[in-house]
Amino acid sequence: MRGRLRATVRLVRAGNTAARVRVMRDGAAATRIAALGAGVRSGVLTTLERRPLDARSLAAAVGAVDVALLAAFLRVLEANGLVRSVNGRWGITARARDVLADPVARAAALAYGGYHTDLYLGLPRQLSGGPARTDIADEGETIARLSEGFRPFVEEAVRGVARDVAPRRVLDVGCGSGHLLATMLDAAPGAVGLGVDAHSAAVDLARRSLAEAGLGRRAEVVQAEATSLEAVVAEHGGPVDLALLANVIYYTPVAERASFLRSLASALRPRGMLLLVTTVAEPETFSRHFDLLLRAQGLGMELPEVEGLREALDAAGFRDVVVERLSPGVPLVSVTARSGARAVVVPEAAPVPEAAPVPEAAAASEADVVPEADAPEAEALESLSQPETPTLVEETPAVTHEIHLSGDDAADALLTSSPLALLIGMLLDQQVPMETAFAGPAKVRDRLGGLDAAAIAAMDPTALEEVCRTPPAVHRYPGAMAKRIQALCAVVVEEYDGDATALWTRGTPDGAEVLRRLKRLPGFGEQKARIFLALLGKQLGLEAPGWREAAGPYGEEGTFLSVADVVDAESLGRVRETKRAAKAQARATTTTQAG
Repeated sequence: MRGRLRATVRLVRAGNTAARVRVMRDGAAATRIAALGAGVRSGVLTTLERRPLDARSLAAAVGAVDVALLAAFLRVLEANGLVRSVNGRWGITARARDVLADPVARAAALAYGGYHTDLYLGLPRQLSGGPARTDIADEGETIARLSEGFRPFVEEAVRGVARDVAPRRVLDVGCGSGHLLATMLDAAPGAVGLGVDAHSAAVDLARRSLAEAGLGRRAEVVQAEATSLEAVVAEHGGPVDLALLANVIYYTPVAERASFLRSLASALRPRGMLLLVTTVAEPETFSRHFDLLLRAQGLGMELPEVEGLREALDAAGFRDVVVERLSPGVPLVSVTARSGARAVVVPEAAPVPEAAPVPEAAAASEADVVPEADAPEAEALESLSQPETPTLVEETPAVTHEIHLSGDDAADALLTSSPLALLIGMLLDQQVPMETAFAGPAKVRDRLGGLDAAAIAAMDPTALEEVCRTPPAVHRYPGAMAKRIQALCAVVVEEYDGDATALWTRGTPDGAEVLRRLKRLPGFGEQKARIFLALLGKQLGLEAPGWREAAGPYGEEGTFLSVADVVDAESLGRVRETKRAAKAQARATTTTQAG
């Protein structure tokens, strides 16, 4: 007894007992959620949900080879109250059955026992130059299920605004399952609706959901990218009185949000209402975690701040912005704003009776308007459905240093002669080999007949996506990268008159200013911007004062850290060896910390 007492006293005096207890308690909780997630993901719990099995039969059912390891895992699940053994046969408990039966609880088990935790396990590798994450693409269904947890709050907000506005036409951008579009239509019995989603599976689901709710004849759901919103709305009945954007804005890269919000304003009638629902960035654990998860995708996504949203909406022509918190304890807000733009007449769909399908077009009404374009009225309207065919102009050579990043002489020659090609190559340099990324601009050039920022910015987004998707594809994610290429070119045109070189030459900027400009480009985060700045300094002769300091470690002489240091096969090998060593060190550190 005295021995145990002395040991306890020594333990207390040896360190911070409270800190140890907190960490151990939190560690136990993390272990429980990880075990639960593994139980669902491996199929162990879902298999035992159907019928009890012994360990060997369960191993056969789930495809497990190591029966002893499976048995040890079952004992972990048993210790956490998820399974129990009766006469050598394992079955799930009521606690596990409750999780499996609830879609949100099940999604939470998969998320927090999977990619939400893996984010931090992989963070040291990513900070050391490892590849960006792909959770948004890979875990779309789980993410959608998780958002259902806030559905009652969002539905109440949607229902309230729809009743106040009493719209004739409603629009749901990123409509998903269609349940919020159904909510709007239910709250506004005289309205017809349009749902837009980029994913065919979501479009099919939304159509079924609306049909099952008896709303199929009052709504149309189309597959389209948000970047083509103006044309879609013009083709399917004209401007709307109420537009909904729920849990979508943070998936739009920061550099693309301004143009996206402008397109939303163009889809609304004057004084039409936008309802935007989103999680916002606040100094709170979940908010900061979700923001980190978005940024780790390497696609320019991040949570918006409330004031940033206000400024973006104001810049897009919205007025009367009102922000309200929807859920206690969670940074979920609704933002309402009215379109304040000038207007021109466009065709409007006639009111649709309950028993009739929604017509695609109807007679024009002088009272129904959308924001005015700079072109004459008739030309502006025609351009909504028939985008101008761009004139492609080959860039003139701008650099003389030979670039060797693609492994292909013709592609490298383009990188050497075209600053825009080099920018696009850097944009593509994520989640694919370096050679694939920097060969991409040549593929685009060859398929378009030239590489010109203004021409690409003016292209039909669908046509550009097809250019990027044509085998051999420009990137592992050709659709997403087509959008980013077009957004990048739009910035080059709007802010630098189509001259990519102006990014680092206009106004004789110093290194810090060049870095700031690069970070504002679509798809250029902190690390990518620093690497490209180092590439400019090391290989293109950039003389901006302080560029090495702004580029950080990538700007140091004699390093082999990134594409900025690749000039031949030998240097490429040294860069890859440096990255392998960094990843190995990160894995060793993670293993040590986990142990």
